[in-house]
Amino acid sequence: GLGQEVWTALETTVTNIWDHLHDEDLEETLTLELIAISSFQPLHVALTQTLARWGPTKPAVVRAVADAACDLIRGATARPDSEKSSEIDAAFMVISALDNPRQALASLDFAGKLSACVRANFPNDERLVERCTLTSGFLAHVPPGLPFDPTPSNGRMRGVGGA
Repeated sequence: GLGQEVWTALETTVTNIWDHLHDEDLEETLTLELIAISSFQPLHVALTQTLARWGPTKPAVVRAVADAACDLIRGATARPDSEKSSEIDAAFMVISALDNPRQALASLDFAGKLSACVRANFPNDERLVERCTLTSGFLAHVPPGLPFDPTPSNGRMRGVGGA
């Protein structure tokens, strides 16, 4: 079905990204594909498994996963302008249909997995560290005790990039 077609599109996009390099256009495409997959699959499949499968060699995938998480959280809390309610786009409808993505991602220890992936594979990638810090900010309202400290130290995530 459509879910499988979106997964196939994601896999095709990932294969077009060189290992250890960024590609802004493809990162944006991946983000949109991950959001689409999240409407068909649980977040642990769409984000966590994508991160585990391709994150260790492709920083573009890590960034797209982080961006998709932020967009899902931000979209779930957004409210459309009542005057423009007929103009709500499909992305908002997909995102708002998901049950509390912040809570779902927290229960998956998503921030910890994201942080561990960056620490292990791309500790000096400032751009990626910044994206992960942003994602941690969106997850800051989760219960305490997650290994990912959302309070940056010297502008960096604790435990990433030497901070």
